Amino acid sequence: NSQNNTVTPESFYNEYIRQRKPVVLRDKTSSSSPLLSDLSKLTKWKDINYLKSQVNPKQTVMVEQRSSCSSNPTKSTFGNGYEIPMTFPQFASLIASGQDDRHYLTTQDVHSNSDGRPDLMSPLMKYLQHDFPLQPCIMGNLIPQNINLWMGSSQEGVSSGLHHDYHDNLYIVVKGTKRFRLYSPHDTEWMYTRGLLAKVHPNGRINYQGEKTTAYG
Repeated sequence: NSQNNTVTPESFYNEYIRQRKPVVLRDKTSSSSPLLSDLSKLTKWKDINYLKSQVNPKQTVMVEQRSSCSSNPTKSTFGNGYEIPMTFPQFASLIASGQDDRHYLTTQDVHSNSDGRPDLMSPLMKYLQHDFPLQPCIMGNLIPQNINLWMGSSQEGVSSGLHHDYHDNLYIVVKGTKRFRLYSPHDTEWMYTRGLLAKVHPNGRINYQGEKTTAYG
């Protein structure tokens, strides 16, 4: 844990990113903090009606859906790839009701250019990009690979399942709480990975047998 007034972009990189060390930044004075002030507009996202007003009402999103029936384990938790399409206003209304814990907005597909290079963000995020910087101050000269929005609602809490990403995450909690359970890359060989391990690199990156490296990992 670190208070943001003791962290600079340089120290953030040297003490955490470079050393592959997780850190939680708690900002109690976002309005006056130069380090995180460029993210202050995200507080507007606490209002679901604000988000609805910024997005094209016809914008379709793919939403994870889990079954309310515990006898169907394939669909009872998130992270199993079971998705359904709906408009963003439809999804936002479900969340706003406070009664829906079956739907979860997660990473959306992005378009690619003629060279096959993926966009930085999905069409949904492009409607909201005026509220956040493409390069947050805290990241210094680092450039994001992808920008996403995750959204759901649950009184009891839900899990997205154990997984790993191919890139570092800067995760900003706008509303509610989020708990991360992290495992060291050194423990990979004792875990149920999604494929046969080819190599675990010193920086924690995982490569699988028979899978080529892509822009996503």
